[in-house]
Amino acid sequence: MSIHESQLANLRTIGYTEVEARFLYLVATHSRYFTVRQFLDFARARSGKRNARLVEKLFGLGHASARRYRRRSMVYHLHSRPLYDAIGKGDLRNRRGHELGYIKARLLPLDYILANPEHDYFETAEAKRQYSLRRFGISESLFLSSREHGKGITFADRFPLRVAYGNTAANNSGCSTENPPSNQLTPSGGGTCAGDIRLIQEGTLGFWHKFYQGPKGGVRWGIQYSYITKTGWSGASSIAPKAIDNMVWTSFRYYLP
Repeated sequence: MSIHESQLANLRTIGYTEVEARFLYLVATHSRYFTVRQFLDFARARSGKRNARLVEKLFGLGHASARRYRRRSMVYHLHSRPLYDAIGKGDLRNRRGHELGYIKARLLPLDYILANPEHDYFETAEAKRQYSLRRFGISESLFLSSREHGKGITFADRFPLRVAYGNTAANNSGCSTENPPSNQLTPSGGGTCAGDIRLIQEGTLGFWHKFYQGPKGGVRWGIQYSYITKTGWSGASSIAPKAIDNMVWTSFRYYLP
């Protein structure tokens, strides 16, 4: 991922090191919460003076608060306006504390980003909106509140989003080939098919019928049909694999009185 040098320079001017500045930028942009373990993983360091100095700076500058996360660990919340303003993201600042479930949901995406730094991520709701308009041809009206669509798309959860494409050199030549089994106990291994998944779509239709309800309980039966398609990215020779499955389920239920 790429971070604009001026944003890092602003954090260094405040007093943070290069590594600290890069880490705090990612936290402020994608999570707002972090643990010492995440910082140490990012800095490739052991617990000690390095994380102690970061925490000391955060508290000394009034940039963060802390609360108990687990029995022996703390979680830190970046909430200072000057820090967010320094990276040009003052609109992301959230001073209010959150419940532990919300905090965990914010820490998980940060784990993913730290483990996959080679990817680029959309950092703002506007960037996500612009990509959706260009790539999928979504009507701009869907992002606006209206009687027809209700509340528009807002990306209010602010979870990180990245775009990934399949391997253009993938071998999909055998995706339509089913080899015969070698014997009665060994099924076919299939043909050569990388099959990087591009899109999965499913449509479902069904109903339930309650044909008895009385002092002895209730009896219902139902049926459901699902149509699912799985489409892969084009690989070598522009071969894009596609699979279709039709599924039918029936159910019979008795409910105790």
